[in-house]
Amino acid sequence: MNALIIREPWISLILSDAKSWEMRSTRCNIRGRIGLIRKGTGMVVGTAELTDSLPPLDRDTFSSSRERHRVPPEMDEQVFRDGWIYPWVLKNARPLLRLIPAGQKPGQVKWVPLSADAIADIIRQEGEAA
Repeated sequence: MNALIIREPWISLILSDAKSWEMRSTRCNIRGRIGLIRKGTGMVVGTAELTDSLPPLDRDTFSSSRERHRVPPEMDEQVFRDGWIYPWVLKNARPLLRLIPAGQKPGQVKWVPLSADAIADIIRQEGEAA
């Protein structure tokens, strides 16, 4: 299992089920359950299912999809300048009961491969929450 590093406020919006599209600058081939790391902490704070990676959005589609990505209109110019126009579709996001060290190494800025122990802890916590 891999974990995706996400900044605030986006990770909190995902974990509260207020955001279902994580905007990125490239498409993604990974599918399935992933960990969610709050940027700057090195900790897995939740999980979600990465179910799709959509084609790049044009300005009209980006604007009409705001309820999915939650990027405020005042950031639109920055989004298009920086190329954050690829929606990664997330479903069934769940916060963890206890934070888990991700084992993030220098240079890992998007994905962190999780250790077997971290994955076991995630599975255990998701079972406790059920």
